[in-house]
Amino acid sequence: MAPREIRDWRDNPEESYNQTELREILSQALRDLETPLRVVFVLRDVEGLSCEETAVVTGLSVSAVKSRAMRARLKLRKKLSFWFEKRSALAAG
Repeated sequence: MAPREIRDWRDNPEESYNQTELREILSQALRDLETPLRVVFVLRDVEGLSCEETAVVTGLSVSAVKSRAMRARLKLRKKLSFWFEKRSALAAG
């Protein structure tokens, strides 16, 4: 017995727009980070390197890597939280 309807697997245009918008916001937030923080963030959180590997690549101590990673995450959280709160307020009304 074959199904009568075939599911549409194409992306929802609204979801595609939202994903594109979010990707641009994330990219801009990363570009706005100071270079030393951005480098550590990308190596740790995007590329998945350990603190030790990041320290070797950057020539920093492990504690400096941890500190910069935390500062980068906090700055990104602050910037992105503002955007999500603003977006939420617009959606609510």
